[in-house]
Amino acid sequence: VKFTHYTKVRDRNPYTVYEIAVQSPSTISWVIYKRYNDFHKLNNQLQKVDGLPKLPPKKIFMLMDLAFVENRKKGLQEYLSKLLQLPGLMRNPVLIDFLKVPDSVKPMLLNDPSSHTAAAASSRAVSSGPGRRGSYPNKSYEDRKVFELVDALHSSPNKVAAIADFEQYFFRYRPRLAKDVVRYLLIGQFTAESKKGGLIQTCGDSQYSKVASRSALDVICRLLDVERNKDAHTFVEVFASLGTGQLKLMNIGNHIEDERGSRLGAFRLVSILRDRMALVSTQQIVSNEGAWSLYLKWAERKRFVAPISNKSPTTQLLKSINLAEVPARKVAHDALKSILEVSEMTGWMSAQAKRYQLTPKTGEESRPQHEEHVDGKSFDGPAEVPPDPPPLEVEKEKGMEIEYKMHSDLVVVRIRCFMPFEVDTIATVILDESCRDQWDLKFHRGQSVVRLTPGCDIVHYVFKAFSSPYKFRDFCLLRCTTELNGSRLIAMRSVTHPRIPEQKNYQRAIFYPTGYLIVPNDGSSQPIEGLKSPSGKLLRPESKEEIKGRTRPPATNGSILTFIAQMDRDSVLLVSPDLLGETDELLQSMRNLEKLLEMRVARENVINQAETTGAANKTL
Repeated sequence: VKFTHYTKVRDRNPYTVYEIAVQSPSTISWVIYKRYNDFHKLNNQLQKVDGLPKLPPKKIFMLMDLAFVENRKKGLQEYLSKLLQLPGLMRNPVLIDFLKVPDSVKPMLLNDPSSHTAAAASSRAVSSGPGRRGSYPNKSYEDRKVFELVDALHSSPNKVAAIADFEQYFFRYRPRLAKDVVRYLLIGQFTAESKKGGLIQTCGDSQYSKVASRSALDVICRLLDVERNKDAHTFVEVFASLGTGQLKLMNIGNHIEDERGSRLGAFRLVSILRDRMALVSTQQIVSNEGAWSLYLKWAERKRFVAPISNKSPTTQLLKSINLAEVPARKVAHDALKSILEVSEMTGWMSAQAKRYQLTPKTGEESRPQHEEHVDGKSFDGPAEVPPDPPPLEVEKEKGMEIEYKMHSDLVVVRIRCFMPFEVDTIATVILDESCRDQWDLKFHRGQSVVRLTPGCDIVHYVFKAFSSPYKFRDFCLLRCTTELNGSRLIAMRSVTHPRIPEQKNYQRAIFYPTGYLIVPNDGSSQPIEGLKSPSGKLLRPESKEEIKGRTRPPATNGSILTFIAQMDRDSVLLVSPDLLGETDELLQSMRNLEKLLEMRVARENVINQAETTGAANKTL
């Protein structure tokens, strides 16, 4: 082994990265990058090894001092060289993992007891790097990593691994790159002597490898995202300054049309270009009418997803309520009141939103005329800038209404449908955590932890989320329920409670007042015509023939179930795929709820009928 170079990383906690050239007895060579902390961890794992050399001590101050860094490099070089001379240590899996020994070399080391001697000899024989540094001797460590990636994209048979290695390095060490280096990373270099494409060319070359193409697009998205890259503004500036011809090489239209690809990432890249380029130029880059149409549909609803922005979220909204400071009774009262206020504010209680209705004659859906609406005015033809989206029409056709509104950093979602069941029956199933996973596709697990009062408790819910970061979201919620003029109101609000601390396996998220409003459809509220259950059952009165032939008590007129969710930019990721039309889990969950209710009601009817028959037989 040979320490060939080091780089000072001036972050909030500065440190030094050492470049180490490693050569095996079979002359196979590679390069690894390590910090002092990596050596310290290795030393702790090898404490039981006899004759373990002494590791240079830690230091808190003057870490960036040139003399200190040079002395530490020499000390680490001596430590690693002595370590490799210990008998049999080269077969230790801890050291093999530390040196990142290639799979082709591992069998030789594991089977040859004397390999440590050859390794030590090769360690003394290595006087320079394995060629990587020699290719760019005048480049800094950060720049060489970029140039090496472009070389790998040009000649390596495994482009996916090269992209993954660079991505891991970049987002771990956060190097600061100059604009010309960022440009080289994106488009490479095309001259008479050299024709090397960068990430953009790899992104568009799906014929070579679709996986590599998607990997390139994903890493470009991460580099342009200010929430992941502190220098994203530099990358965005360089990216948007590239000519239309260069950006067309991404074949971004293909990514949009490929349902199994990185469609969402492609949408976000188009949004960045659209904000910084002329509309015609952006259309030329997409270069596909079908893909452009898909993008416009997504753009209508893109406000659900946390935007690429330098604005920090509102800290006041992101707080859970501390029950040690605010009485639970007040939290419950405010949550219940908030849901009613939001419902009235958006007009959901009066059911004035546009719906498709069944015509009396044909029973077919009567649809609005084909026209766009902007600010109350109608016109023919598509709009250059999409208007604010109406409630999702696709879901309405299936029996549900899904709507949303934006308030600063708050996203409000409403789902409404007709359920042919009584209010209490629906509320009982919704409040039962033991059966929620049978109908809610987004639900992972949950339980009631603390019962505060007969109508109020603390619950812990975990919901599935497959967006980055790839962790399920968990919620510590105060849940309360109350009866309101024959209706039932179930409300939940994020709080902090010592019985439900944050867990490593989940990411704690926030629900502002969220819950269910279940209103009986008995004429006490305004009628809601044309609203169907998730399975498509239309609310209608019983016919005379049905009344005459009825052998059991009359069925309920059903209830109107309204779900209201008030979420922040993180928790909205649970439902954003549904709002964007990428999945239909919300619809399927409501259908599952209706089926579960049908089974429960049918079972109760059988039990009641059996009890009635038994009582009648006893009377006889």
